[in-house]
Amino acid sequence: MKDVDFIYVKHIMSDTQKGYKLHIELLNTEYPNTRDIEVSFVNTVDELHQMIQQLYGLKNYHLWYLSDHPEQAKWEVRPNNYFDEIEENKEIMAEMNGHMFVQPEKIVKAEYTLLTQFISKEHKTVYYTYDTGEMHQRKITYQGLTKVPLGHNLCTAYK
Repeated sequence: MKDVDFIYVKHIMSDTQKGYKLHIELLNTEYPNTRDIEVSFVNTVDELHQMIQQLYGLKNYHLWYLSDHPEQAKWEVRPNNYFDEIEENKEIMAEMNGHMFVQPEKIVKAEYTLLTQFISKEHKTVYYTYDTGEMHQRKITYQGLTKVPLGHNLCTAYK
């Protein structure tokens, strides 16, 4: 697993690159659980997954995917190992949560897919689902453009 370099700061440094301001909100919980992050345009969906794992203290033990809708997705971005694990455990997983095998129209592998392909002014909201058995979902909302220090991603606020 690749470590992601995060800086918790209030000020932007001088050597910067273009990026996104994103708001991440854990859904289906009674307590606020949010993060505001700033990430580079050159980050992949897989790198966003690693950032979320680090920000929420997760251990990357479960399957995950990014989609355009929390339940009836038209597209999903999945990690490379997702395809292998689904095939190996299809019957068991179908018993646990049958609806997760409804295939979206488009499935993309996360490793080389840039965030810019799925997050923009026109497509402001995506959903990150981690642990498909428990369906821990986070809503990721585009909040605007920013400049991010070269080689770093920022967490600017959290609850």
